[in-house]
Amino acid sequence: MRDLGGLDRQILYQLDVNSRQPDSLIAKKLKVNESEVSSRIKDLVDSGVIFAFSPIINVYKFGYCPYRISLTFKNLSTEKQEDVFEALNAMDDVGWLVSCKGRWDMSVVVWAKDTYEFQEFLSQFMQEYGKFVGKKKVAVVHRLYLYSRTCLLGDEEALKAEKREVVSEGKPIKLSNEDRSLIAALGINARADSQALSRVLKETPEAIDTRINSLLEKKVIHGFRIRPNYGLLGIKYHKVYLRLSEHSRAKRKKLMDYARKNPYIVYIDEAFGGGDVELEFQVNNEETFFKQLAELMDKFDDLIRDQEVVTFKREYKFKFNPPRPQF
Repeated sequence: MRDLGGLDRQILYQLDVNSRQPDSLIAKKLKVNESEVSSRIKDLVDSGVIFAFSPIINVYKFGYCPYRISLTFKNLSTEKQEDVFEALNAMDDVGWLVSCKGRWDMSVVVWAKDTYEFQEFLSQFMQEYGKFVGKKKVAVVHRLYLYSRTCLLGDEEALKAEKREVVSEGKPIKLSNEDRSLIAALGINARADSQALSRVLKETPEAIDTRINSLLEKKVIHGFRIRPNYGLLGIKYHKVYLRLSEHSRAKRKKLMDYARKNPYIVYIDEAFGGGDVELEFQVNNEETFFKQLAELMDKFDDLIRDQEVVTFKREYKFKFNPPRPQF
């Protein structure tokens, strides 16, 4: 675990809000020298605190839907479990992959354009590894809410920070080859400036900027953020599956409004086959998480029937970029 000072945390948060903003803008916001910001960003990358700079892709606009498989292992050593994780990590159809503690041992998100394509993936996986699978559950995520990681600021500052919300949903749209190439390049390094992208894509920097702005306007890309090293930062990552005792729209809205404002909730999933409401927390210590969970349960004790907590131990893959276009 790496102990970071306040300025490093402020820079991390600014990069998580928008990783494409220039060093000069971050320096202006934080009232420090640009060279100081540039030096610290380089150190955060070189030391492994930041794994990558990534675009926030709206996979639904690509004609894909996220299918989530949660499962337990049986008769499988820790070493052999790693082989399964590595095999899934290498698959283009896999966008997100984590090891878990709690009810599940693994959670994996697969990009598929329809149930047939997903079934093909699942059948192949079970044919290869089914004898090692105990329980499994499939859910289809039809709407995803994303929020900036205020825990990067530390607990005191997190409580005061303004959250940024992105809602990922929508119908597929047609994308040009140039758009696809740009998205792929941003997927490698979302912080690459327009000059660097223009050399790779053989377009002018002005054309690159116009194309990025168009993708943002169409909500194909929601924005740009970092992929942090949770282990080095000491961030604890938990998912809470809520089952509701009733389905009043008014009461559900109150719950959603509360979750949207909670400084430690970074994702809210709406899924068929999952919990009625699914909340993902990122916190700096376990005490904070259990305090937040107790407060949630107390505030909505008349609405929440029960809850289940799963801890994400290690994130093997985070690639919110579909493997291939559908148009």
